[in-house]
Amino acid sequence: MKFSIIAAAGFACAAMSPGAAATAAADCPETLNIALISYLNAHKVGGGGGVCSVGAPGTGYVAGIGAFTTQYGSALDVIKAYKAGGSYRGVFDQLLPTLETYAAQSSGSTAGLDSFCAAWEAASANGQAFRAAQVSVIRSKFEEPALQLAASLGVRFELTKSLLLDTALVNGLAGTNGGLAEIIAATNNAFTASQAAPSGSALTIGNLTVDEAQWIQSFLDARTAVAPGRALDHIAAYRSLLAGSQFAFADRISFTDATGRGVTIACPGKCTAHRRR
Repeated sequence: MKFSIIAAAGFACAAMSPGAAATAAADCPETLNIALISYLNAHKVGGGGGVCSVGAPGTGYVAGIGAFTTQYGSALDVIKAYKAGGSYRGVFDQLLPTLETYAAQSSGSTAGLDSFCAAWEAASANGQAFRAAQVSVIRSKFEEPALQLAASLGVRFELTKSLLLDTALVNGLAGTNGGLAEIIAATNNAFTASQAAPSGSALTIGNLTVDEAQWIQSFLDARTAVAPGRALDHIAAYRSLLAGSQFAFADRISFTDATGRGVTIACPGKCTAHRRR
């Protein structure tokens, strides 16, 4: 699926048939969510997600639109999904035993993986199939568990769902070491009384009701405090989206990225692709 990155001002929208427009509108929130995740991790929204590099010392390789890791096995999950899709070309065959071992041990070693990034980039040349494998892992291994962790709150905003997914990808799902569950708990503990919901959505925390927009603000503060220095560029983008009250992800989202660039990501068929340089 193609995406458009367009400047914050000055873009042209394309016409669509009524049927295509209805389909695009229904799919748009999820499309924008994946596109935003891709932009934050791979610095673009299209292509096969071929970005790959060595992570922080002792963390192995980090690759793709979801910042998948060799240390915790998400990169291996992508490769398995890619193989199951029928378009696999054997580029990871020699690496699989080592990847399996490191994933099982949560090892951040890069020994024996010198060709990993070259293989990942080669697989990304098979753009749609390899990207689809990455999206499937994002949804099954991260998005669904992240939403389950927050199910009792009654989350409604697409912005909240996107933030939960991004945090799961970057920080992990676990309740310790700055994981999503720990950040949700810290956020919930920050509220001691019910409040009005000027954003139009109220969340439930035990016997309390709180404004969903205020919960997002508190979540971002908790994410910064619980895992200081981690993914500050991601947090800045979500603060920008929150400041603009962009809760619905209706057909496009606009934010200021970590470089100070104004970016708008639009759903397919909404606008022609442009990018401010």
